[in-house]
Amino acid sequence: MAEKDYLYVVKKPCPICSMETRATKVRSRLITETVDNDLCTHYKDINPYYYRIWVCEHCGYAEDERHFLNGVAPKAKKEIQDFLAGHHGTSEFKEQRTRDDAIKALKLAIFYTKFTTETFAHKAGLNLTLAWIYREAGDKENEEKFLAEAGKLYIESRSREVFPQGQMTEADCIYLIGAIHFRLGDYDTAGRYLSMLMHNKELETKERVTVDRAKDLWSDMRDKMKEERAETSDDAAPAE
Repeated sequence: MAEKDYLYVVKKPCPICSMETRATKVRSRLITETVDNDLCTHYKDINPYYYRIWVCEHCGYAEDERHFLNGVAPKAKKEIQDFLAGHHGTSEFKEQRTRDDAIKALKLAIFYTKFTTETFAHKAGLNLTLAWIYREAGDKENEEKFLAEAGKLYIESRSREVFPQGQMTEADCIYLIGAIHFRLGDYDTAGRYLSMLMHNKELETKERVTVDRAKDLWSDMRDKMKEERAETSDDAAPAE
C-alpha cells in the first residue's frame, strides 16, 4: 500500500486559539517489521511517528493527539497565547508529511511543553520519538542528543512521578532507561537499571514480557562489551 492509503484527515478545535484545524491520523492496520531494543517499531510502508504530533494550522500550537484534545490549563493557555501574540504562528497543513515536517512538529511540541505542566514521562516520550526519526535518517549525532535527553527525563519520571503514566508502567520506564543508555554506550547505567528488573521476583510474574526483554538486552550488552574489549586488545597489541 502507498503511504497515503494509511492516512485520513480529521478536524478538531485547537485548545489554544479555538479555531478548527485539520490533523492527519494513521489507520491502525499497520504491519510491524522489526522492533529496536528501545521499542522503536518499524512498520511496512509508513512511519506513523511522522504523524504523532498535531499542529494547529492557525496559531502553530503543537501536541500529540491526547494532549491536544484534552486541552490546556488556563494559566498555561494564557502564557502560550501571549507568546503567540508576538510571533507568526500559522503552520501549513500537509496531509502527508516528510521527515523534515515530522522533525519540525516534534520540536514544536517539545518547545510548548515549557509552558505546560506536562509530566517528565510525556516529555521523555516526545524526545524519544524524535530520536527515532533521526535514527531513520541516519543522523547519529542528533539521535544520540535526543536519546540522552529522553534518558534524563525518564530518570526524573521514575524518581518523581506515580505510575502508570498513561500505558507505561514503572517497569517499562526502568527498561527504557536501561535500553537508552545501552544505545548511548553507557553500560554502567544500563546495567544498573536492567538489573532492577532482572532481580525482582514480584516483577517476574507481573511484568514477564518486560523482564524477559531486559534479560535479552543484558545478554546483548554482555556480548557487546566482550566484542569491544577484544577490539581494544587487538588495537593495543604490538605489530609483528
